Amino acid sequence: MAIGLILLIAAVDFLTGDKFGAVLEAMSAPRLPALPQISDKDVVRLNRSQNWDEQTTAKFHHISQGTSTLPIPLSWLLALEQPASSLFTIPFGDRGKFSDNSYLLRFGFIEGEKSDLNPDGLPVGFALSQYESLEGINNSETVVGFNCSACHTSQLIYNNKRYIIEGGAAPIDLGQLTIALGAALGQTLVSSKFPIFNARFDRFAKAVLKDDAYTDKNAADLAVELEARVASLAEAPGEVDVVEGFARLDALNRIGNQVFALDPKRYGNYVAINAPVNFPHLWTASWFDWVQYDGSIMQPLIRNAGEAMGVRATINTRAPKGEARFSSSVPLANLYWIEQALSGDNPFPSGSTEGLDNPFVRDPGTGLNGLTGLSGPKWPEAFGEVVPARSSKGEALYTEHCAGCHLPPLNSDAFWRNQDTHETGYGSRKYFEPEVYYNEKPHAGQSLSERGADGRYKHATPDALLNVKMISVEQVGTDPATADIMKYRTVDTAGDAGGTAAEQTAGMGVSADICTYAPQSMDPKIASASEPRLVNVSVGDSPDMLFGLALGAIVQQVNNEWFIENYIAEEDQAIYEEHRPNCLQIDAGYKARPHNGIWATAPFLHNGSIATVYDLLSPPDQRPRYVQLGNITFDPVHMGLKQPEDITSLFRPGEKYSSDGYFILDTTVPGNGNQGHEFSNRWDREKGWDQQAKGVIGPALSKEDRMNIIEFLKTL
Repeated sequence: MAIGLILLIAAVDFLTGDKFGAVLEAMSAPRLPALPQISDKDVVRLNRSQNWDEQTTAKFHHISQGTSTLPIPLSWLLALEQPASSLFTIPFGDRGKFSDNSYLLRFGFIEGEKSDLNPDGLPVGFALSQYESLEGINNSETVVGFNCSACHTSQLIYNNKRYIIEGGAAPIDLGQLTIALGAALGQTLVSSKFPIFNARFDRFAKAVLKDDAYTDKNAADLAVELEARVASLAEAPGEVDVVEGFARLDALNRIGNQVFALDPKRYGNYVAINAPVNFPHLWTASWFDWVQYDGSIMQPLIRNAGEAMGVRATINTRAPKGEARFSSSVPLANLYWIEQALSGDNPFPSGSTEGLDNPFVRDPGTGLNGLTGLSGPKWPEAFGEVVPARSSKGEALYTEHCAGCHLPPLNSDAFWRNQDTHETGYGSRKYFEPEVYYNEKPHAGQSLSERGADGRYKHATPDALLNVKMISVEQVGTDPATADIMKYRTVDTAGDAGGTAAEQTAGMGVSADICTYAPQSMDPKIASASEPRLVNVSVGDSPDMLFGLALGAIVQQVNNEWFIENYIAEEDQAIYEEHRPNCLQIDAGYKARPHNGIWATAPFLHNGSIATVYDLLSPPDQRPRYVQLGNITFDPVHMGLKQPEDITSLFRPGEKYSSDGYFILDTTVPGNGNQGHEFSNRWDREKGWDQQAKGVIGPALSKEDRMNIIEFLKTL
């Protein structure tokens, strides 16, 4: 025993050099919650009630998006053991595989089913990509990454039953998973350094190489690859200012870091994680005119390809110009399938909304709605029957205080008649209308004489899109961190022309046309009379470019390269793009989406800082400072995540995780704020909603009013 300790101390001394200092920092295993013990017969899958069959659901869970989120080969993942709790226990005993459900599900993942797409029975959202290259590893390998279902499949527990909700907010903790994977790799590397106490590495090598390939030389070569891979991962920045925890991810900054810092090794573009958001639910979103919490993206393919890039799709950003720079591992055909499964058919097939009385109910005999893709989950009867009298009162309150921003319920005639208009921030619009934009090029069949005075042609999307309302951050008053990313973050994509010719570098090669809103006139009279216009602009390399514009351009270039490499005709490219332009908007505020299925989407607000609808409808001074995330026990009374009675007894001041492994969100931390969206006595009945004090959106609601609104939300 003493000899083992001496050798381990020597290992620590060996690994404290510059190359491995970061490895040691991440050597400890994270503290994780216990896994709820619920049998398979007590799992309730809501996919049928959400308009998906088993085949669609299974494919959505494991179809590849070309990612390597877990940045090691599949063979390594299946061979890797769980990290030991202490550095000094590394040599002693097998602790089970890292890929075992008994371990991975403790990070919030959902157990997957074995299939052709998932032969190893990995959790929902784990997907395989073949023939991928990883730095430090000699051969192309099958790798493991996330597809969108990893972050957008949710689960709730109520009365000892587990409910699986397709397209919902996943309760996963990617930060803890990253720490655990780093610890497991680092500990295996330590084990490889000592011939006597190398049992952990030896078991790893035998599992990776298999019996017929396991030799001393091959094991030694594997150790070299392991060391190189760990060193490569350790050199990349990974600073975190605001811990994400369960159910949250700083998605926009992570995408920006991956695309502009980690992939091209331009580490000056790295931004510490500081703006976590709750994973948004996917149903209905395919038809929004603008998606993301900040309403920054229009085209589904741009959104989905950007998502894949953010979770480690491989992108070539360093090939010489003209040699397939921006080629990638992103399979756009798979992304298109995912979007079609989510969206279903156009609810207005002709592109027009005129003369349709109530397309929401296509067949009165079945009650199917006009959105044929993934629908929001219906309130389960097991959660309690809806009380009609209270729901009716709640409906009146909802119409008065909520529908102005979140629109009438999607299961109402008022919505689907589509005769009313609402203010979207860009003028008065019907709920469903085609989106108008302007381009320098005419579309097919458009006369050259239709060119406007500004030299552009007026276009419109062939599909009518759902015009969601954008509310300024100043008005809604919720935490601004996420909205500030697009508003303030910049990236450097330019080359360096200084020094000798050998020292000069080329830029990233950003070069694409995207569309965005043209600046309004500085003259208030002109600005108030002019309609905001979506116009095409050219984006190129710059040392100080707005992150949103740079990202929109690079994703377009990645998509264009895939079209070229796969011989996709121009008219078919438009199909992949849903006939929508690559339009972006900056600093529009936060999106107010419809509330269908809202009961299943806790935690609330964009950053997940409120556990229940009841707390959300309460005055801000009555909202809890601390929120526990990771415990998925459902509270049907207050509609949200059940919270411990005395949460402060579960952790010491400054700790981010409780004694039982759950994340503790402190709402006083910038980025985690729970203010705004306020129903309070500060409401001025003499003023319109957009003239209220910052953050105030309605009058104070009595406890009975809050409970009545909750009762109505169960019906949506």
